[in-house]
Amino acid sequence: MDTHLKTHTPMKTKFLLPILTVAVLSFNSCKKDDDSNLQPKGNYGNANVSSASYTGNWIFQGGSEWDVTLNVPAITSSVLSSASINTYLSGDGGQSWIALPVYISPVSIAVVYQVNTVGVAAQGGSSAPSATLFKVVIISAAGRKANPNLDLKNYNAVKTAFNLKD
Repeated sequence: MDTHLKTHTPMKTKFLLPILTVAVLSFNSCKKDDDSNLQPKGNYGNANVSSASYTGNWIFQGGSEWDVTLNVPAITSSVLSSASINTYLSGDGGQSWIALPVYISPVSIAVVYQVNTVGVAAQGGSSAPSATLFKVVIISAAGRKANPNLDLKNYNAVKTAFNLKD
C-alpha cells in the first residue's frame, strides 16, 4: 500500500486555504468611519460637515514658489483617512471661491493635507497671489455617499447641499 497517497494534500486546498484565511481576517478587520469630530447633524444638511474660513499669509520659498500653512484642528487622522477635505481660495473677500488645486496661467496652486494642517503652494508667478482668504470644508464619508453627484469644485453647490453658513 502506498502511504504517499493517503498523506497527499490536493494543490487546490493548499492554494485556497491561505486565501480564505486572509479574506476572513480582512473582512473582520473593517470598521465604521469615525465622524465624531464633525459638526452634529441638524441645520447643517443631511450629513456631517465642518466648514471654516482662514486667513493666510504667503511666504516666499525661493524661485517662483510661495506657501501658506493653515492650522486646521478639525483635520485628524480619522478625517484624513475617511472624509473629503476641500479647500477654496477667495481673492475678493469671500464673494466668490475657487476650488484648489487650480491652474490660472501662469500660476499653479496645489494643496496638501496633514493632521491639523492644510498646506497651500503657489508656483509660477512673479509675486505672491493676492488672495489670502481660504475656506476648508470637511465632508464625512456619509455626506459624500448621500451626495454622490455633488460638484465639490463649486463652493456654492457645496454650501447649498449642506446648508453651510458663511
